[in-house]
Amino acid sequence: MNNHTRWFSGNITPSIEGVYQRQRNGVVIYSYWDGKKWMSGGDSVEVCMELRKWEAFHQEALWRGLCQPTVEQ
Repeated sequence: MNNHTRWFSGNITPSIEGVYQRQRNGVVIYSYWDGKKWMSGGDSVEVCMELRKWEAFHQEALWRGLCQPTVEQ
């Protein structure tokens, strides 16, 4: 099961605030999109959430969404 969307160009921005994966120079991190800009990120969602108070230096990097698993009822 794929738990990510496809990679999007850095000049396209997400429509929903939240945590995404970003890739720059082959390095993948988790970063928070606040609806206007990318915030600093790290190697886990937990680190990303701690660092989201600082704006990311690079705003145009590849990014992809994290898909939530569905729960069958």
